[in-house]
Amino acid sequence: MSEKGTLPSLLALTEADQEGGGMRKLLLLLSPAFALVALAAGPAFAEPAQRDVSPVFSFATGTQVGQAWSSLSRTASGVTMTLHTTDLTGGHAVTVWWVVFNDPQSCSHGALGVRCGPGDLSVPATQASILYAAGHVIGGNGVGDFGAQLSLGKTDGALFGQGLTNAFGADVHLVVRDHGPVDQSLMPGEIHSFDVCNTGCANVQHSQHESD
Repeated sequence: MSEKGTLPSLLALTEADQEGGGMRKLLLLLSPAFALVALAAGPAFAEPAQRDVSPVFSFATGTQVGQAWSSLSRTASGVTMTLHTTDLTGGHAVTVWWVVFNDPQSCSHGALGVRCGPGDLSVPATQASILYAAGHVIGGNGVGDFGAQLSLGKTDGALFGQGLTNAFGADVHLVVRDHGPVDQSLMPGEIHSFDVCNTGCANVQHSQHESD
């Protein structure tokens, strides 16, 4: 900022111009400066993001997958996930899906410490929805890294439901789905669709993020 925009220079202007309404000029000059400070600080009452980290489990064994984890960040406008996992099959096409229960208090089919279960997907009161999150071909080491963002009310890629309508209150599950060996004749559908499969599809891993 140039010298004429600093507070000392504005005060000097006031002292030199007191007889000619200098205080009024000072207030007029300071108002834009305070407005810029307020804008830089952001909305005074914006709700901060909430973030939690959960382990990833195998559908086949029910056990935790090595050091695999997923994180979920919630804001008033939506949620963002990051998922790092292992023990996938190299050369296979794999997708990740959002499974959202906007009213988890209405769930009654949970098990093993999880509040909402598959049976709650068909219960209207849970306001459930399944949507595409991410997908790619897994490398030879079997490691999968995925990231995605789901905006409030977005229904693109939804298998059913109204998407996310309760960013801070919804239970959000992440499901990892194997679509079989990559087949170029099936691409890009094999990593962007639920039922484009090479020999078969299977849900292989999952991670849950429950609201408070």
